[in-house]
This record gives sequence, C-alpha cells and structure tokens, in this order.
Amino acid sequence: MSDLRPAPPLESRYQLLRELGRSVTGVRWEALDRTDGHRVFVHQLPQQQVLPPGGAERFLAEGEQAGRLGHQHLVAVEERADRALVLELLSGRSLAAVIAAGPADLGLVLIWAQQACLALKAAHGAGLVHWAVKPSRFFLTDQGRIKLGGFGRAHLAPATETGNAPYLAPEQWRQAPADGRADLYALGCVLFELCAGRPPYLGSSAGELMHRHLNDAVPYPGLFRGYLPAGLDQVVLALLAKDPAARPADAAEAAARLGEVAAGYHGPLGTPVAAPVPAAAPPMPAAPPVVPPVPPQPPQPPQSGPPAPANPFAPPSTPTAFAPPSAAGLPGAAGPVEAWSEERIREQVDQAWAIGEAGRSGEAVQWLTGLVVQSAAALGPAHPQTLQVCYDLAIWRGMADDLAGAAGLLAELVPLMIAALGPGHEDVARATRDLWSYQRDLERRRNRAPARPGELAMLLGRPPGY
Repeated sequence: MSDLRPAPPLESRYQLLRELGRSVTGVRWEALDRTDGHRVFVHQLPQQQVLPPGGAERFLAEGEQAGRLGHQHLVAVEERADRALVLELLSGRSLAAVIAAGPADLGLVLIWAQQACLALKAAHGAGLVHWAVKPSRFFLTDQGRIKLGGFGRAHLAPATETGNAPYLAPEQWRQAPADGRADLYALGCVLFELCAGRPPYLGSSAGELMHRHLNDAVPYPGLFRGYLPAGLDQVVLALLAKDPAARPADAAEAAARLGEVAAGYHGPLGTPVAAPVPAAAPPMPAAPPVVPPVPPQPPQPPQSGPPAPANPFAPPSTPTAFAPPSAAGLPGAAGPVEAWSEERIREQVDQAWAIGEAGRSGEAVQWLTGLVVQSAAALGPAHPQTLQVCYDLAIWRGMADDLAGAAGLLAELVPLMIAALGPGHEDVARATRDLWSYQRDLERRRNRAPARPGELAMLLGRPPGY
C-alpha cells in the first residue's frame, strides 16, 4: 500500500516557487517539477508537534487515496512526498471566491452542485468521507469543471480553527457516529451559500453556531434571493435535515434530485438550461474542443492558400419560419451518407469558419446548417462530432447577430450534451455559459424575436419534444 512506501524528500524533485497560502494545516506552494518542468501544487505540513496525534498520517493517506481515484471532479495527486502532498496545479477560482464576487447564475449553480455530488459519490464509493466540505474546498476550473480537494485536512486541526464550523453537521457537533451524509449536510450549506450569499447559520462563536445547527429551523434560501428554481428550496432543506436519515441516502440521490430541479428550470427568459443527471454518470466520449464563448476573437485567417469555397446556400434576406435546407449542394456532398467521416466533416467546418472569418457570417451559418444535417445522418444526432457542429452553428448565429436563434439552438443543445457527455463535462459548462450570455444580451436589447422552438430537433431529424 502507498502509506507503507518511504516518501522521497520534497526538495529532491520539486523547487518551491511561490507561497500560495498558509494556515494551521500547513503551507501551500506553487512548485516546479525538475524532472519535466511542469508546475504543481504542494501542500506542506507544519511541524509534527503542532498536529493532533496521527493527523499527519491520516491527511497524507486520505489525500493520496482520493487524489489517485482518477475522477474528473477530484483534485489529482501526483506524488506523496516527505510530509507533503504534490497535487495538480489548477487554474480558476474556488467557490468561496465565486460567492464573494456576488450572485452566480442559478443555471450554473445547479450544474456545479451536480458535479459536486459526483465528486462525493466517487469518494464515498471508495470508503472516503471528507468531513470538511466548504466552499473553499471546491475549485471551479477555467474550463467550468468543479474539483473537490482537501481530503484528510479535517484531521490536522479542529474545525473551529479551520473555518469549517459553519458547515458542520449536527452529528459532528454532537460527536456522534457519522458517515458520508455529514458531507451531504455540508454540501447543503455550500449550496445555500451559493444561492443566498451567506451560510444558513451565522454565529459569533463556536458555541452559538453549534446551538443554531442543532436547534434552529432551517431557513429557506429563497428568502435571501428573489427567485430560485422551483424545488431547489426543498432540495436544500432535505440536505440540511437535522436527522441524517431524513437527508438523501447518498450523493447519487442528491444528484438525481438536483437534476430534477435543473430539468424544470427555465432561466430568467423561460428557456431550459439544464437536464437531469443520471444516477451513474456515463463515460465521456472523446469530443473535439469547442470554440471560445461569444464574443470570441476569431482565429486569424490563413495568410496564403486558395480562397474559401463559395457556399451554395444563399443567406435569407429576412428571418422566416425555419425549414431545414437540403445538404445536397454542400461542397463534396455527392455520394452516400456513409462517406461523410468525422475527418471530412471537420474539414467542412474549417471551411465554414474560413468563410465567416472573411466577413460572410451569414454564409457560414448556412454552411454549418447543412453540415448539421449531414453529420446527424452520417454519424448520428447524439454523436460528439454532430454536437460540436451544432455548437459551431450556434456560435456563428450569434456572430451574425441572430441572438435569438443562437440562444434557441443552445437551449436545445445543452440537454443533449449533458446526456451524451455527462453533466460534468467542460463543454457542457461552456455551452451553458454561452447560453446565459446570449440570454442576457437579449434581455438588455429587449429582443422579442421568436426563438423558433424545435429548430435543432428538425435539423437532427428528431421528432418534436424528443
């Protein structure tokens, strides 16, 4: 087992570059791995005499075990060194920083909460309980993915010294037997704070906080924010139940309940932005990277080579009721559907981008519209490549100033992406952010253009209400 392996000295491999923070649990560093030059995050423990008996060993063992599960929502551990853990260095910000910045989009909050549940599900399935879940333990990467870290830190110092007291479950305050449902209670506190901007219980001392967690009625987060998705109050109340038996049985059930809320949430403009999370997250198929959110800085067009081919689809002069165009005129469209490989579709997408970057965004939209039809027929409507073309089409709709069309496509696309890629996939978070960006722009412009519901379903050859 890893805890029987002698740990190498930290300085033998890593050069400490910059201190990132320190507390009673140790010092955090950005460091350089001398073997290949990549940068890492190092948590270095304080001197042994200031730690509870056995705390250092439990921190190292549990932190390493969680980090080696290889789960997309758990911070990865690269190495266990002498009195230190070496972890992946992430780019982004903690949920504590998100909360401090002001109210977050509720559609994103629902996605983050579901991803947090997937992290706890993986840890609990491996026999690990966090015991110290709080906003700063969750890291939101620049790609929109939640990652949970800090396993084992609960053994390094009392909760009243580490800022964990506002998130402790009643059974922890009582020092009664506890299990993973204590983590679900803490997650309920975090979710409450994401919605309301403050923890459910406030107190000037540990004694006051304990009294409130043990005795006070659970407040409704909706009292602190004007509008919450229907049913979210009830999920938060269930997570914050005083009796562990009254909470969701496990993280999978919590994720399912949040998924039901997300499926019915229609955002400020009445457009669905999320879909339920399956009980077991499906494996993520390989998918091509998505383009930057609107307004993107388009890549520079090639400096040489032949001009972009002419597009056989003429852009309409005015918006009309949608009818999917035939792809027969698309360059290279002759031949059986099976001849349209992923590589060929990617080449056609590149040509569409070249057309758009040349200032002909309307033609790029028509080009990509035909490609969606071809990709759905050749690869299937739920294939990652098809979903990527749909995303490209939505982006170019926005760049052509058809914000209602872009928002309508993304509103249909996001649930398909969640079903195909999983709720935790970075592409899902990015598409959701783009959807909300378009919706905010529409609201600012007071745009009343019809959203053309069912447009994507028609393009993909799926029945209405699929």
